[in-house]
Amino acid sequence: MIKHLDNNEIKSLTVEQLKQFDGFAHLSDEELLNTIKTLKQISLLTHNIVNSHERLKRIPKLCKAE
Repeated sequence: MIKHLDNNEIKSLTVEQLKQFDGFAHLSDEELLNTIKTLKQISLLTHNIVNSHERLKRIPKLCKAE
């Protein structure tokens, strides 16, 4: 069974970690927190799409096995 993650299960970057990447050092903490939130949402969405796609690919294989 494939489990879909929710926002609380994803480890997030800290503001200090994000500042280490090119182009982020000049942003305010609020902007960095919003960026972290957005990156987390994109990661969650991508994870769930990939998991759904993989599950759909496995279903026909399981049906043929029977």
